[in-house]
Amino acid sequence: MRRRKTLQIVLVSVVLSGLLGGGCGDAILSEANERAAIALEQGRPAEAVSILKSLGARVQKSPVVLTNLGRAYLELGEVEKGLSELRHAAALAGRDDPLLLLLARLFLSYGEVEDADTVLERCGEILRGKAEFHLALAHLLLDAGSSTVQIVTELQKALQIEPTNREAADSLLLILRDMTDPGQVENILSQLPAQAVQRAGARLLVGEIRARLGQWSEAAEIAEEIIGLQPNDVSAWVLLAKAQAALGQKRSADTAFQTALNHSGNAPAVAVEYARFLLDEKREGRALRFLAAAEEKQARQPPANRLPALHNLLAAIYARRGQMLLAEQHILSSLAIEPDQPQIRLRLDLIRGMLRTKPPGNEFTGESPDQTNPVAP
Repeated sequence: MRRRKTLQIVLVSVVLSGLLGGGCGDAILSEANERAAIALEQGRPAEAVSILKSLGARVQKSPVVLTNLGRAYLELGEVEKGLSELRHAAALAGRDDPLLLLLARLFLSYGEVEDADTVLERCGEILRGKAEFHLALAHLLLDAGSSTVQIVTELQKALQIEPTNREAADSLLLILRDMTDPGQVENILSQLPAQAVQRAGARLLVGEIRARLGQWSEAAEIAEEIIGLQPNDVSAWVLLAKAQAALGQKRSADTAFQTALNHSGNAPAVAVEYARFLLDEKREGRALRFLAAAEEKQARQPPANRLPALHNLLAAIYARRGQMLLAEQHILSSLAIEPDQPQIRLRLDLIRGMLRTKPPGNEFTGESPDQTNPVAP
């Protein structure tokens, strides 16, 4: 399966769902298409295929129906069939048919960059004036490996047309969060429409950007603002805790972290953040207890929801204590979750080298911590 995500994109057919539920200019075709669309939305792609295939050659008349047929095949895992139907739909659609924008996003979600490019090239002037066109183009540029400047430009155009476009705002803020040039980040932030960052989710991303830039007072202010509106917002509590810790307000930071843990039900991701704070405060024993509890909770979650960072941090603590066998065990658990971690693999090689060169003893079983161990957290 070649399905993939880019930036904030999680393809949801309801983006343009009004296009896919009827309107085929043929009463029989329209009625069947509506039933197929409902079957798709309710997770019954095989039924959708059966409904549409029963219409025979009629299906080939409508790009809307072909799109639903293609989506159904994709959901069934018959990717080549699905893509073929989508290509046929794109060839039939008019240059200013909004269906082209949905088709471009479908192609992108399956990594078909050339098909998406072809579809967007076909778009007429009316579609090119829509925020959705520039959003799709931004995702295309990302998948094609284009420069960050080009991607940001398209997202900015989308927000100029539709300042409240949630996906465009969040995608742009996610890019800014990872940028390393403070001047460039500030410049882009200053150009954002005020409406783009009014939502709590967008405000949180702005707060995280401020934190990345070392602007901790601004980050704390944003976190407090969000908490005032949404007292149970776990991410806002974590941001506030980090900001308070950076500002030297250690007791307040500890309280904020514990509040985040309570609101999250002791989520492993929050436990990892709290443990890092505790380690900075030289409270290793308490950090280890929280991480061990988080590990038990994580073990009950599906593999896709597990955090390699939890095992990496445990490995670092055990290595620092000289408990190399436990450190090795946690690094292997981390790599089982996410194999593509070059630095963690290097750490594994280092630990295994130490296990080979030093005779087994208490320092490797954890009975006698070795504080001179060079493996850092």
